[in-house]
Amino acid sequence: MFSEQDISVHEAIECGLSFIPQQQKYALFSITPSIYLESNKVIEKEKKQEYSRRYLDKMRNQEYEEKLQMWCNILFENNRISFDIPVNSNSGFKFQLSPNRGFAEIHYNGQNHIRIDTPQTYNTNQSIYHGIQIDEPKLEFVNSIINRPFYDDNPMRGLSNHKPYDANHYDIFPQDVRLGIVCPVSFAKKFNTFIKKLNTTIFTSKSSDYIHDYIAFNSIYNCRLDIPDINSERWISTTDNPINAVELVRYICMSSKSLAKHFPGIVITIFIPNSWSNYRQFYHNGEFFDLHNYIKAFAAQHNFTTQIIEENTLYDKMECEIAWWLSLALFVKL
Repeated sequence: MFSEQDISVHEAIECGLSFIPQQQKYALFSITPSIYLESNKVIEKEKKQEYSRRYLDKMRNQEYEEKLQMWCNILFENNRISFDIPVNSNSGFKFQLSPNRGFAEIHYNGQNHIRIDTPQTYNTNQSIYHGIQIDEPKLEFVNSIINRPFYDDNPMRGLSNHKPYDANHYDIFPQDVRLGIVCPVSFAKKFNTFIKKLNTTIFTSKSSDYIHDYIAFNSIYNCRLDIPDINSERWISTTDNPINAVELVRYICMSSKSLAKHFPGIVITIFIPNSWSNYRQFYHNGEFFDLHNYIKAFAAQHNFTTQIIEENTLYDKMECEIAWWLSLALFVKL
Protein backbone atom coordinates (compact mmCIF):
# COMPACT_ATOMS: atom_id res chain seq x y z
CA MET A 1 0.00 0.00 0.00
CA PHE A 2 2.49 2.63 1.20
CA SER A 3 5.50 3.29 3.43
CA GLU A 4 5.68 5.97 6.10
CA GLN A 5 8.14 6.70 8.92
CA ASP A 6 10.08 3.43 8.33
CA ILE A 7 6.85 1.44 8.44
CA SER A 8 5.59 -0.51 5.42
CA VAL A 9 1.81 -0.90 5.39
CA HIS A 10 0.30 -3.78 3.39
CA GLU A 11 -3.26 -4.84 2.70
CA ALA A 12 -4.04 -8.15 4.40
CA ILE A 13 -6.83 -10.36 5.68
CA GLU A 14 -7.54 -12.03 8.98
CA CYS A 15 -8.83 -15.59 8.59
CA GLY A 16 -10.91 -17.69 10.93
CA LEU A 17 -13.35 -20.57 11.24
CA SER A 18 -16.93 -20.12 12.40
CA PHE A 19 -19.09 -23.06 13.39
CA ILE A 20 -22.85 -22.89 12.92
CA PRO A 21 -24.95 -24.18 15.84
CA GLN A 22 -26.96 -27.35 15.10
CA GLN A 23 -25.25 -27.77 11.72
CA GLN A 24 -22.45 -30.28 11.23
CA LYS A 25 -22.12 -30.47 7.44
CA TYR A 26 -19.67 -27.62 7.12
CA ALA A 27 -18.04 -24.68 8.87
CA LEU A 28 -17.54 -21.15 7.59
CA PHE A 29 -14.14 -19.81 6.60
CA SER A 30 -14.21 -16.09 7.39
CA ILE A 31 -11.99 -13.39 5.92
CA THR A 32 -11.77 -9.86 7.29
CA PRO A 33 -9.94 -7.05 5.46
CA SER A 34 -7.08 -5.77 7.58
CA ILE A 35 -3.53 -4.43 7.30
CA TYR A 36 -0.08 -5.86 8.00
CA LEU A 37 2.73 -3.63 9.23
CA GLU A 38 6.45 -4.23 8.67
CA SER A 39 9.22 -2.32 10.43
CA ASN A 40 12.67 -2.83 11.91
CA LYS A 41 11.43 -1.05 15.03
CA VAL A 42 8.75 -1.91 17.55
CA ILE A 43 5.45 -0.45 16.33
CA GLU A 44 3.40 1.16 19.08
CA LYS A 45 -0.16 0.06 19.72
CA GLU A 46 -1.46 3.58 19.00
CA LYS A 47 0.35 3.61 15.66
CA LYS A 48 -1.22 0.29 14.67
CA GLN A 49 -4.65 1.60 15.61
CA GLU A 50 -4.07 4.78 13.63
CA TYR A 51 -3.15 2.91 10.43
CA SER A 52 -6.08 0.51 10.87
CA ARG A 53 -8.45 3.43 11.33
CA ARG A 54 -7.16 5.22 8.24
CA TYR A 55 -7.60 2.07 6.15
CA LEU A 56 -10.87 0.66 7.47
CA ASP A 57 -12.93 3.59 8.74
CA LYS A 58 -13.18 5.19 5.30
CA MET A 59 -14.56 2.00 3.76
CA ARG A 60 -18.28 2.20 3.08
CA ASN A 61 -20.44 -0.88 2.45
CA GLN A 62 -19.83 -1.05 -1.30
CA GLU A 63 -16.08 -0.51 -0.93
CA TYR A 64 -15.93 -3.17 1.79
CA GLU A 65 -17.82 -5.61 -0.43
CA GLU A 66 -15.46 -4.93 -3.34
CA LYS A 67 -12.50 -5.57 -1.07
CA LEU A 68 -13.98 -8.89 0.08
CA GLN A 69 -14.60 -9.92 -3.52
CA MET A 70 -11.03 -8.98 -4.45
CA TRP A 71 -9.64 -11.32 -1.81
CA CYS A 72 -12.07 -14.10 -2.80
CA ASN A 73 -10.81 -13.84 -6.38
CA ILE A 74 -7.20 -14.01 -5.18
CA LEU A 75 -7.84 -17.02 -2.94
CA PHE A 76 -10.19 -19.12 -5.03
CA GLU A 77 -10.02 -18.04 -8.68
CA ASN A 78 -13.60 -19.36 -8.86
CA ASN A 79 -12.49 -22.87 -7.88
CA ARG A 80 -12.54 -24.93 -4.74
CA ILE A 81 -9.37 -25.14 -2.67
CA SER A 82 -8.29 -28.54 -1.40
CA PHE A 83 -5.31 -29.18 0.86
CA ASP A 84 -3.95 -31.58 3.47
CA ILE A 85 -3.37 -30.83 7.13
CA PRO A 86 -0.38 -30.72 7.62
CA VAL A 87 0.16 -29.28 4.13
CA ASN A 88 1.35 -31.85 1.52
CA SER A 89 1.46 -34.58 4.16
CA ASN A 90 -0.85 -37.03 2.32
CA SER A 91 -2.37 -37.73 5.71
CA GLY A 92 -5.82 -38.13 4.27
CA PHE A 93 -7.06 -35.32 6.49
CA LYS A 94 -8.28 -32.95 3.79
CA PHE A 95 -9.83 -29.52 3.95
CA GLN A 96 -11.99 -28.20 1.15
CA LEU A 97 -12.89 -24.54 0.81
CA SER A 98 -15.65 -23.43 -1.52
CA PRO A 99 -16.03 -19.89 -2.93
CA ASN A 100 -19.74 -20.01 -2.08
CA ARG A 101 -20.56 -17.32 0.41
CA GLY A 102 -22.93 -17.36 3.35
CA PHE A 103 -25.21 -14.40 3.96
CA ALA A 104 -27.38 -12.93 6.68
CA GLU A 105 -30.95 -11.83 5.99
CA ILE A 106 -31.63 -8.52 7.70
CA HIS A 107 -35.28 -7.81 8.43
CA TYR A 108 -36.07 -4.11 8.66
CA ASN A 109 -38.28 -3.47 11.68
CA GLY A 110 -39.36 0.15 11.91
CA GLN A 111 -42.46 2.31 12.09
CA ASN A 112 -44.71 -0.64 12.96
CA HIS A 113 -43.85 -2.76 9.92
CA ILE A 114 -41.33 -5.40 8.86
CA ARG A 115 -39.76 -5.32 5.40
CA ILE A 116 -37.44 -7.79 3.65
CA ASP A 117 -35.64 -6.75 0.45
CA THR A 118 -34.21 -9.72 -1.48
CA PRO A 119 -32.37 -9.44 -4.85
CA GLN A 120 -34.04 -11.45 -7.62
CA THR A 121 -30.90 -13.50 -8.33
CA TYR A 122 -30.27 -14.30 -4.67
CA ASN A 123 -30.14 -17.97 -3.62
CA THR A 124 -31.96 -18.19 -0.30
CA ASN A 125 -30.11 -21.42 0.49
CA GLN A 126 -27.09 -19.22 1.21
CA SER A 127 -28.93 -17.51 4.08
CA ILE A 128 -27.23 -18.74 7.22
CA TYR A 129 -27.98 -16.00 9.71
CA HIS A 130 -30.95 -13.73 10.32
CA GLY A 131 -31.07 -10.35 11.98
CA ILE A 132 -33.27 -7.32 12.58
CA GLN A 133 -32.48 -3.73 11.67
CA ILE A 134 -33.97 -1.33 14.20
CA ASP A 135 -34.32 2.41 13.71
CA GLU A 136 -31.76 4.61 15.44
CA PRO A 137 -33.14 6.28 18.59
CA LYS A 138 -34.13 9.88 17.98
CA LEU A 139 -32.25 12.57 19.92
CA GLU A 140 -33.99 15.61 21.34
CA PHE A 141 -32.97 19.14 20.36
CA VAL A 142 -34.46 22.59 20.95
CA ASN A 143 -35.13 25.49 18.63
CA SER A 144 -34.33 29.05 19.75
CA ILE A 145 -37.31 30.44 17.79
CA ILE A 146 -40.03 27.86 18.35
CA ASN A 147 -40.30 26.80 21.97
CA ARG A 148 -40.77 23.07 21.45
CA PRO A 149 -38.53 20.03 21.11
CA PHE A 150 -37.31 18.65 17.78
CA TYR A 151 -36.17 15.09 17.21
CA ASP A 152 -33.57 13.67 14.84
CA ASP A 153 -31.66 10.39 14.66
CA ASN A 154 -28.63 12.13 13.11
CA PRO A 155 -26.79 14.23 15.73
CA MET A 156 -24.99 16.37 13.13
CA ARG A 157 -28.18 17.21 11.27
CA GLY A 158 -30.00 17.85 14.54
CA LEU A 159 -27.31 20.25 15.78
CA SER A 160 -27.09 22.00 12.40
CA ASN A 161 -30.83 22.59 12.15
CA HIS A 162 -31.57 23.20 15.82
CA LYS A 163 -29.64 23.65 19.09
CA PRO A 164 -28.31 21.40 21.86
CA TYR A 165 -30.87 20.08 24.33
CA ASP A 166 -29.64 22.37 27.15
CA ALA A 167 -29.33 25.54 25.03
CA ASN A 168 -32.20 27.19 26.91
CA HIS A 169 -30.29 26.82 30.18
CA TYR A 170 -27.22 28.82 29.14
CA ASP A 171 -28.37 31.68 31.38
CA ILE A 172 -27.51 29.37 34.29
CA PHE A 173 -24.38 27.69 32.91
CA PRO A 174 -21.28 29.35 31.35
CA GLN A 175 -21.95 30.33 27.74
CA ASP A 176 -18.46 29.98 26.24
CA VAL A 177 -16.04 27.11 25.91
CA ARG A 178 -12.68 28.65 26.82
CA LEU A 179 -9.49 26.84 25.93
CA GLY A 180 -6.09 26.81 27.55
CA ILE A 181 -3.30 25.55 25.31
CA VAL A 182 -0.15 23.56 26.10
CA CYS A 183 1.88 23.15 22.91
CA PRO A 184 5.53 22.73 21.79
CA VAL A 185 7.11 25.95 20.47
CA SER A 186 7.73 24.74 16.93
CA PHE A 187 4.09 23.66 16.44
CA ALA A 188 2.46 26.83 17.80
CA LYS A 189 1.47 28.39 14.46
CA LYS A 190 0.41 25.10 12.89
CA PHE A 191 -1.69 24.06 15.87
CA ASN A 192 -3.19 27.53 16.23
CA THR A 193 -4.30 27.44 12.59
CA PHE A 194 -5.76 23.97 13.06
CA ILE A 195 -7.75 24.72 16.21
CA LYS A 196 -9.12 28.00 14.80
CA LYS A 197 -10.74 26.06 11.97
CA LEU A 198 -13.35 24.98 14.51
CA ASN A 199 -14.73 28.53 14.29
CA THR A 200 -15.13 28.28 10.51
CA THR A 201 -17.29 26.34 8.06
CA ILE A 202 -15.82 23.04 6.82
CA PHE A 203 -17.58 21.21 4.02
CA THR A 204 -17.71 17.44 3.89
CA SER A 205 -15.35 15.99 1.28
CA LYS A 206 -17.95 13.70 -0.30
CA SER A 207 -21.67 13.07 -0.36
CA SER A 208 -22.85 11.19 2.71
CA ASP A 209 -26.20 10.45 4.32
CA TYR A 210 -24.59 10.68 7.75
CA ILE A 211 -21.79 13.30 7.67
CA HIS A 212 -23.04 16.87 7.35
CA ASP A 213 -21.17 20.09 6.69
CA TYR A 214 -19.59 21.57 9.81
CA ILE A 215 -21.02 25.11 10.08
CA ALA A 216 -18.77 26.63 12.79
CA PHE A 217 -18.79 26.10 16.54
CA ASN A 218 -21.04 28.99 17.57
CA SER A 219 -23.68 28.14 14.94
CA ILE A 220 -23.81 24.51 16.03
CA TYR A 221 -23.64 24.74 19.82
CA ASN A 222 -25.12 28.20 20.40
CA CYS A 223 -22.01 29.34 22.32
CA ARG A 224 -18.53 30.64 21.50
CA LEU A 225 -15.28 28.71 21.32
CA ASP A 226 -12.74 31.07 22.90
CA ILE A 227 -9.27 30.20 21.56
CA PRO A 228 -6.28 32.05 23.07
CA ASP A 229 -3.60 33.74 20.99
CA ILE A 230 -0.11 32.25 20.87
CA ASN A 231 1.94 33.14 23.97
CA SER A 232 -1.03 34.81 25.66
CA GLU A 233 -1.85 34.09 29.30
CA ARG A 234 -3.81 30.97 28.33
CA TRP A 235 -1.16 29.63 25.94
CA ILE A 236 1.86 27.83 27.46
CA SER A 237 4.71 26.81 25.16
CA THR A 238 6.75 23.71 25.93
CA THR A 239 10.17 22.65 24.73
CA ASP A 240 10.33 20.51 21.60
CA ASN A 241 13.02 18.28 23.09
CA PRO A 242 12.22 17.27 26.67
CA ILE A 243 15.00 15.75 28.77
CA ASN A 244 13.04 12.58 29.48
CA ALA A 245 9.49 11.26 29.83
CA VAL A 246 9.24 12.05 33.53
CA GLU A 247 10.21 15.70 33.05
CA LEU A 248 7.81 15.99 30.11
CA VAL A 249 4.76 14.64 31.88
CA ARG A 250 5.61 16.68 34.99
CA TYR A 251 5.83 19.90 32.97
CA ILE A 252 2.57 19.22 31.11
CA CYS A 253 0.70 18.42 34.31
CA MET A 254 1.99 21.39 36.29
CA SER A 255 1.40 23.80 33.38
CA SER A 256 -2.14 22.49 32.97
CA LYS A 257 -2.78 22.77 36.70
CA SER A 258 -1.55 26.37 36.68
CA LEU A 259 -3.84 27.30 33.78
CA ALA A 260 -6.83 25.68 35.46
CA LYS A 261 -6.11 27.51 38.72
CA HIS A 262 -5.88 30.97 37.11
CA PHE A 263 -8.74 30.41 34.63
CA PRO A 264 -11.38 28.19 36.29
CA GLY A 265 -13.62 26.28 33.94
CA ILE A 266 -11.31 26.25 30.92
CA VAL A 267 -10.57 23.14 28.88
CA ILE A 268 -6.83 22.42 28.80
CA THR A 269 -5.96 21.42 25.24
CA ILE A 270 -2.63 19.57 24.97
CA PHE A 271 -0.84 19.00 21.69
CA ILE A 272 1.32 15.86 21.39
CA PRO A 273 3.76 15.79 18.42
CA ASN A 274 4.97 12.58 16.82
CA SER A 275 8.50 13.39 18.00
CA TRP A 276 7.38 12.55 21.54
CA SER A 277 6.51 8.98 20.57
CA ASN A 278 9.35 7.59 22.73
CA TYR A 279 7.76 9.24 25.78
CA ARG A 280 4.22 7.88 25.38
CA GLN A 281 4.93 4.92 27.65
CA PHE A 282 7.68 4.74 30.23
CA TYR A 283 8.88 3.18 33.48
CA HIS A 284 9.62 5.25 36.57
CA ASN A 285 10.76 3.80 39.90
CA GLY A 286 9.69 0.35 38.79
CA GLU A 287 6.20 1.43 37.69
CA PHE A 288 4.79 1.56 34.16
CA PHE A 289 3.16 4.82 33.01
CA ASP A 290 1.16 5.81 29.94
CA LEU A 291 1.48 9.51 29.06
CA HIS A 292 -2.13 9.93 27.98
CA ASN A 293 -3.58 8.05 30.95
CA TYR A 294 -1.29 9.81 33.42
CA ILE A 295 -2.35 13.28 32.24
CA LYS A 296 -6.03 12.33 32.34
CA ALA A 297 -5.72 10.86 35.84
CA PHE A 298 -3.83 13.93 37.09
CA ALA A 299 -6.49 16.24 35.64
CA ALA A 300 -9.31 14.27 37.27
CA GLN A 301 -7.48 14.33 40.60
CA HIS A 302 -7.13 18.12 40.42
CA ASN A 303 -10.62 18.75 39.06
CA PHE A 304 -9.99 20.15 35.57
CA THR A 305 -10.72 18.87 32.07
CA THR A 306 -8.30 18.13 29.24
CA GLN A 307 -8.38 17.42 25.53
CA ILE A 308 -5.31 15.72 24.08
CA ILE A 309 -4.73 16.15 20.34
CA GLU A 310 -2.14 14.07 18.47
CA GLU A 311 -0.10 15.50 15.59
CA ASN A 312 -1.58 12.96 13.15
CA THR A 313 -4.97 14.59 13.66
CA LEU A 314 -3.68 17.74 11.95
CA TYR A 315 -2.96 15.82 8.75
CA ASP A 316 -6.12 13.72 8.63
CA LYS A 317 -7.92 14.28 5.32
CA MET A 318 -11.31 13.78 6.98
CA GLU A 319 -11.39 17.42 8.10
CA CYS A 320 -15.16 17.65 8.45
CA GLU A 321 -15.41 14.49 10.56
CA ILE A 322 -12.50 15.65 12.72
CA ALA A 323 -14.17 19.05 13.26
CA TRP A 324 -17.42 17.41 14.41
CA TRP A 325 -15.60 14.98 16.70
CA LEU A 326 -13.31 17.55 18.26
CA SER A 327 -15.91 20.30 18.65
CA LEU A 328 -18.30 17.92 20.39
CA ALA A 329 -15.51 16.64 22.64
CA LEU A 330 -14.76 20.23 23.70
CA PHE A 331 -18.41 21.22 24.06
CA VAL A 332 -19.33 18.37 26.43
CA LYS A 333 -16.44 19.41 28.70
CA LEU A 334 -18.12 22.79 29.27
